[in-house]
Amino acid sequence: MLARSTTLIAVLFCAGLMSPATANTLGPLDAVLVQGESDGWRGGSDRGAYWLENPAQEGAIRYFYAPYADGSGGKRVFSIDVDVTNTTADGRAGLLYGLQGDPLRYYMVLIGRGGQVELYRRDPNGVQQMMASSVEVLNGFNRVEVRESGRSVEFFVNEKSMGSFETNSTGEGALGIAAMGVGRFGFANYRETSASGWFN
Repeated sequence: MLARSTTLIAVLFCAGLMSPATANTLGPLDAVLVQGESDGWRGGSDRGAYWLENPAQEGAIRYFYAPYADGSGGKRVFSIDVDVTNTTADGRAGLLYGLQGDPLRYYMVLIGRGGQVELYRRDPNGVQQMMASSVEVLNGFNRVEVRESGRSVEFFVNEKSMGSFETNSTGEGALGIAAMGVGRFGFANYRETSASGWFN
C-alpha cells in the first residue's frame, strides 16, 4: 500500500453541527449537507445537485455521511454521480464507505478529472492509497458505485468494474460522499440500498 505524502485533513460533519442544506438533493444525506462556508470550504445546493468547493487547501478532505440501518449482511449497494470537471489535477470526489469510529476508519472510492480511480483507506495509521486505476470519464457527471457481496466490496465507474477488496466488516459502517483536494465538486443522484430497500 502507498502512503499519500500530502497532508490529509479529514473534517467530519454530523447533523446539528452546522446548518443543514435547505434543498433536497441527496436523499438520506440531505440532513447532514451544509450550506455556506466552513474551514475554507463552501457548500451549496443548485438545481438538484450539491456543490462543494475548496479554493486553496491542497490535500484536504471533506466528507458527509448519514445514519445507516445495520444488519444488511454485506448486501448494500450505493452510488453517486460526481462532477470533477472544475478541479485541479489532484482533485478527487466519490463515495465514503464503511465509516466507523473509535478508532476512526473508513474507505473512499474517488475519481479525478483525468480518469484516475483511486481507493483509499483510513485507519489508526492515517490515510493510505490501496489501489489506483484509470477509466475514460464523461464530460460532466460520472457515476461511482460500491457493491457489497459477502466479504467482497467491488467498485465501479460508469458501470465498469474498477477493482475489489475483501473485508470482514461488510454490511457495517456509515455510507456517504467525499471530496479531496482543490476545486469545485458536484454530487447528484445519490442512491443507497440496504436490507430495507432503495433510498433516493
